[in-house]
Amino acid sequence: MNTFAKFFLGSAGGALLDVGIASFARLLGSSLTIACILGFCSAVTLTYVIHLRWTFRLDDKKIVSSRMVKFWAAALFTLAVRLGIIKAYESLTVDQSRFIDIAILFVAIGASFLCSFVISKIYVFIRK
Repeated sequence: MNTFAKFFLGSAGGALLDVGIASFARLLGSSLTIACILGFCSAVTLTYVIHLRWTFRLDDKKIVSSRMVKFWAAALFTLAVRLGIIKAYESLTVDQSRFIDIAILFVAIGASFLCSFVISKIYVFIRK
């Protein structure tokens, strides 16, 4: 299996965890904002370990390292890309359709995923 496919599958696992934890937190009465933060943080942590060990097959002895800091920075950047696309769409559109909203969300997710892959491959998970 190639690196891109592994990255996609590892990220999909993170996305499922994100949605699961956020939904569970919401069901327990947490605010939507707190639920989203909990889901996002859990997903970033899980996908870091998956990508470190499986996707890029690096043998770092420590899980917590400067590489993890780089991964978190990359995750926050890709989140900013996603939110930037959504905000740009919202600022250009007066009459927003839910179907178009969902299509734009998928575009934003796709763009942020590609950013995440490129940054991870050339910056975060390079062999030292």
